[in-house]
Amino acid sequence: MRALILTMVLGAALLLPVAAQDVAPAPTEQAETAAADTPAAPHVLTLDEAKRIALSDNPSLQAAEERVRQARARVQQARAAFFPQVEAIATASETWMPERDLDALRRQTYQSALAKLGQFSATADTPAETAVGFFGSRLGALYARSQVDDSTETYTAGLRAVWTVFDGFAREFSYAAAKFNAREFEAAHQEARRLLLDAVANAFYAVQLAREDILIAEADRSFNARQLKEAQARRRVGTGSLSDELNFEVRVNAARARLVTATHNHETALIGLAALLGVPEAELGESTEVAPLESEVEADLQLPDVEPLIQAALDGRPDVHQSRYGLRRAQAAANARRGAFYPAVTLSASREAVLADSTDFEEEDFATTLGMVVSVDLFAGGRNCAGYKEAKAARSEAERNLQYREIAAVSEVRRAVEGLRAAQEALRIQRANAVYVEKNRDLVEKGYAVGQESLVRLNEAQRDLIQAESSLALARVSLFAAWHALRTATAETLAAFD
Repeated sequence: MRALILTMVLGAALLLPVAAQDVAPAPTEQAETAAADTPAAPHVLTLDEAKRIALSDNPSLQAAEERVRQARARVQQARAAFFPQVEAIATASETWMPERDLDALRRQTYQSALAKLGQFSATADTPAETAVGFFGSRLGALYARSQVDDSTETYTAGLRAVWTVFDGFAREFSYAAAKFNAREFEAAHQEARRLLLDAVANAFYAVQLAREDILIAEADRSFNARQLKEAQARRRVGTGSLSDELNFEVRVNAARARLVTATHNHETALIGLAALLGVPEAELGESTEVAPLESEVEADLQLPDVEPLIQAALDGRPDVHQSRYGLRRAQAAANARRGAFYPAVTLSASREAVLADSTDFEEEDFATTLGMVVSVDLFAGGRNCAGYKEAKAARSEAERNLQYREIAAVSEVRRAVEGLRAAQEALRIQRANAVYVEKNRDLVEKGYAVGQESLVRLNEAQRDLIQAESSLALARVSLFAAWHALRTATAETLAAFD
């Protein structure tokens, strides 16, 4: 009924300016100032909105996304083994000869030049020509000796290509292992999302429970404050006692203490929720408030069948998928290890040119080389056998991990269903009990007002009411938390955000 009235009021408010736009007066400056000073209504944060924010802004989840990107990049690296590896080559080097070899080369150059130039002095006709030939030949030999370079420059340019034709299918299985590993990380990312959604829901329910405790504490304070005023009024007219007045003073202060504790719990729960949402300062601010606790419906009190839920968990849980991909990755890794027992065939091709003391490469300077290499490890000290045994043991470990993960998933579903059953039963009991306790408190209050009930009995009735209301609030929150735990166990919570 309240929702219907609110809808009619809002509709009238929207239609009124359209119908009266020709006659409505312009707003005054004072009205505009008053409207500007009116605080805006706080934004009500729902559970679904909190989940969307957490999935978008939570830093730990973003880190998981980066790990997925790393795994996908490793898949691309593994696929590169199927293609030829082509590289361009360009080198420049300078080599200095050892002093012993340099001295020997200089002596050889000197003797050779001296022998060639000495022929002139041997054929000379006059002493002068002989002297000129003798000294000229030796000067020429010394000059030739000094021109011997002690270093050699070498320049290389070309292209090389290497292609592995066959390696015992190691490339194929390594590529498959990389793909399964990437899917493992994708499943791990989904598992992180599943757990984050569950953590956000628990923090959200903690905020709602703390607010219910605040409302209960405020109601307790209001009740005792009203009783305190009535006790003071009775004492003024001589029909009340000071002990009654002091009793309600104590009760008011106790309610205030409970209110302080509930407020502290509420603020702490808000900080935890803000941290999960990825708020930089871990504070939602006064402009945002969490939606109030909803009322349960009849469907919330019905217990679902457990067998379809177990099957849904085995089919949809990311951690189970992660273990399955882990087993397939381990199997592929074992097959890749087995490739070491087969021969490897590699083709190579190159076109290169090597020049000394020159960089003027011409077409005729390049040489072309084609080759094929077939290699097989005849003996490696047992390394290959040990590696294959290690891979098979890792595969067996993955099988055991998958079995454990499936058992854990089934166990979690069964525990969640049992928790839901207990929460439903507790809510039925606490709701009925709260009605009885409240009715009893009202009767005791009326009896105390006319002097038929004692102050002690009124205190007990009010204390029982506060305890019953707190238990009822906890039972209501526990019911919603139990349903969410069951949906988390079956990975149903992920479906709304895929």
